[in-house]
Amino acid sequence: MNTEHDLAWVREALEPDQFAESKVPLERRRLGPGLLVLLWVLRIYVILMTVLIAYQVWQALHP
Repeated sequence: MNTEHDLAWVREALEPDQFAESKVPLERRRLGPGLLVLLWVLRIYVILMTVLIAYQVWQALHP
């Protein structure tokens, strides 16, 4: 519950260029094929490690 007093204090404390409304949206960057492959490898690694950790926890709880 933000009161008008709280919002006014925030407006006074921030510089004009710190407001989100004043920022120009940036375009999405195009990633090269090597970086896309790296990101997919990292995603697969995280999924595999999550499955491995879940399996280890399951084994520890059910001897």
